[in-house]
Amino acid sequence: MRNSVLLLLQAMELSDFRIQPKPIHGIIFGVGVTAIILVIVYLNKSKKVKNSTIFTTGTIDKAELGALSVKGMVKIAYKYGLDAAEQKALAKALHSTGLDIPGVFNSIDDIDSGFSRMVSSLSREDDSEQTIAKLFSIRNKVEYYFSANENAETLSGKKVTLRRYRRIKVNIPVVFYLVLVTESRKGVRKTKKLLLDKNKLSGNILDLSMGGCCINTHTGVKAGSRIKIEFKIGKTSSVALAQILRINKGRSENVLHTRFIKVPVKTLNAINALAFNYRDI
Repeated sequence: MRNSVLLLLQAMELSDFRIQPKPIHGIIFGVGVTAIILVIVYLNKSKKVKNSTIFTTGTIDKAELGALSVKGMVKIAYKYGLDAAEQKALAKALHSTGLDIPGVFNSIDDIDSGFSRMVSSLSREDDSEQTIAKLFSIRNKVEYYFSANENAETLSGKKVTLRRYRRIKVNIPVVFYLVLVTESRKGVRKTKKLLLDKNKLSGNILDLSMGGCCINTHTGVKAGSRIKIEFKIGKTSSVALAQILRINKGRSENVLHTRFIKVPVKTLNAINALAFNYRDI
């Protein structure tokens, strides 16, 4: 009898002793793995928000944000490429005006309305020029972002040149002076100095942005020259050091295309306020 049982066992295939899996087991296993992955992703994202550089570097005080969305701030900073100083200025301005990120960054109209309110609320403070400058820097980045996305198809054909800063048509009287660069040597050390030419030149600014301007003038100057520009925006006296990039020459007039090299913060704010029409100057 015992030998008969052994012969029977040997005749049976090994697969006959395996436990056959049921379809429901595979489904449960797949759901379990997916749930674990989702939990890990959520925890990683939460950690990134909690440990974001805008908090770990002390850029923004969480208590200062009040009801503002921390995740919203991180998202906006990433989307528009805001640096630490811009993030801090935005958080303070939003908090001081009682605005929040979803309300301000909901649409381009809301962005203009929100930034106008923030700039206006700071314009009466003597020490607010730096904060206002950061707000305008953010607004220009937002402008560039929207322009790039709206013209994505055209850009692929290289038909549009995007500008980093909003440029507007104006007609502002301007006086400017050539800036001469002198070089002196003491041993192996060279020292450069900027000297202002005494001859006053004049013209009109045709367009203006925080990056530069175009000047219409009867005066003949050379491309590459540096000039000191003096003009007024409303009641605000403005000054800038610029370099002439190129010249469109006419029969009696020349148009100078300039790039600003050095501009006081107050002048930059006046230019941007005029460009975005955020306050009366």
